[in-house]
This record gives sequence, C-alpha cells and structure tokens, in this order.
Amino acid sequence: MRAVQRRLVETLGIDHFNSNDHDTTLVNVAAGRGVCLAPDFLDDHTGAFAWTPFDCPETVDIVLCTRREERRPAVVELVEMLLAGQSASDRSASSPAR
Repeated sequence: MRAVQRRLVETLGIDHFNSNDHDTTLVNVAAGRGVCLAPDFLDDHTGAFAWTPFDCPETVDIVLCTRREERRPAVVELVEMLLAGQSASDRSASSPAR
C-alpha cells in the first residue's frame, strides 16, 4: 500500500495523511477530509461509501491467521481448501504448523 501511495503522491503531487487504523480512515472519508486507498477486502459493504476499483501493478499479501492448535473441522477444511488453491512453492512456504 505504501508503494502505491508513494507512486500516487509523486506522480500526481497530491497531499496525503495516514490514519492510525482503518476505522479512523473511514471517519475521515465520511467527514470529507480525504479519500482512502485500501485493498478491496476492507470494503465495509454498508453502501455508505463508494468503492471504486483501482488497478495497479502492486499486490497485497493476505494471510489467514488461526490458533496454532486449531482443530475445528470447518476451519481445518477451509485451510485445506485455501492451500489446495496455491502453487506447490507457495504451499511449502506457508504451510501451517501441525
């Protein structure tokens, strides 16, 4: 996100500020103090904000965090489905400790 922000500031010459957390960012957007550059997974789906797709070459890594001792069948199945969708090299680098 910082790389995208830096590129936009440098190429467009816009002023910017960073919030301490996403909730504060949304308060600033709602108050008309600015706009938010955020990954799509942060969309609040309330309909209160306009989420405009912004295509860029940068990517954001996403992780699924669980308890180390997680054994609930539904969670184990979800992790297995997510891992099945990764390439073999990605899977070996991110396999959860069992």
